[in-house]
Amino acid sequence: MTLPADFATAHRRHWKDAELLFAEARLGNADHLYGFSAECGLKAVMLGLGMSVDASGKPTRRKHAQHVPDLWPVFETFVEARGASRRLRDLPSGSPFGDWSHHDRYSATGCASPDSVNRHREAARIIRRLVQRAEQEGTP
Repeated sequence: MTLPADFATAHRRHWKDAELLFAEARLGNADHLYGFSAECGLKAVMLGLGMSVDASGKPTRRKHAQHVPDLWPVFETFVEARGASRRLRDLPSGSPFGDWSHHDRYSATGCASPDSVNRHREAARIIRRLVQRAEQEGTP
């Protein structure tokens, strides 16, 4: 059984688990979850701004269903087109997840560099604040 998508809840869950793994120096899995946390956070904001989804809550447009490296520029364009560019002001320019891949789940232990993990963690933290602000404004 597939549960309906809930991007904001998934974003928070992945962030919390990533932080637990980061604290235990489990960088590979922490990094993986920072990427998914960021992806779900961006999709939560897009949903609040009118992204169309199907009955299961998944994006109907293929470009909106991407993983975070490919979703980042789509997010920027989507938000600007909705007149909500204020949501972009705290985001780093260019995707900090350009070197992140969902395929890294197959990588050997120890392949995630601390610099890369820290960059992904900081970007996910910024997205976390973005989602929190959007929720406070009533547009998660």
